[in-house]
Amino acid sequence: MYFCVDYENLSKTGHSFQSKTFELDTLYLDILKICKEIDENWKTEDSTVYLGRMEKFINETLDRNEVLHTCGNTLSKIAFLYNVQDNKWANELMKSELMTKRDDLSER
Repeated sequence: MYFCVDYENLSKTGHSFQSKTFELDTLYLDILKICKEIDENWKTEDSTVYLGRMEKFINETLDRNEVLHTCGNTLSKIAFLYNVQDNKWANELMKSELMTKRDDLSER
């Protein structure tokens, strides 16, 4: 089977996904803190509805962001596993070629 994988770039992309999702989580949690400040300064029926919807939206977005984090983690694992398998095949090939050449030399 032939495949071409740039392990380093794939791994960097996976780590970038993970890093950006952590940054997003921080921003979303900061927005929730701001919502608490709004709640302390705006007390009406409207504010309750607004803040309830805002918090629901942020929490749903945090859940979706977790999926993005998982995607990044999966990319990193894929890069690692393909690299391990490719190196394993390369080592097996080298050993078989070395053994064949060694056998050829000993027969002379």
